[in-house]
Amino acid sequence: MRAEVYGKIGVTLLLLVAVARAATASPPKDGQPATDALAKDAYGEVISRERAMRHEAALKFPGDPWSADDDYHDREQGQARAFASSHDTRLSDVLRAVDDGMHARWPAPAAPDPKAPPCRPRLAY
Repeated sequence: MRAEVYGKIGVTLLLLVAVARAATASPPKDGQPATDALAKDAYGEVISRERAMRHEAALKFPGDPWSADDDYHDREQGQARAFASSHDTRLSDVLRAVDDGMHARWPAPAAPDPKAPPCRPRLAY
């Protein structure tokens, strides 16, 4: 009985510390706005890994194009986050650069694949 009470007190204290930490934490620093040149660099760097990332995603989800595409976009976001962090710029500007570059057909090491497979998500995760 005593161990149960101590366990509940411990869990309650842990939750209170977590809530206090979340309430007092400062938001992450927002990077600088991307210049036109930096936006084009971001586009080129993120898109340059597309073939390799799509290949890795296809190996991870063979025969499941929707899941492979989902995995690719997770990898793409990781590339965008890494670029934004390493160049002290906003993630939203990097993602906008990728979108703008695809629409405007900016030159890139490899042409991006604008197609999307039909939405057939996995039934079990």
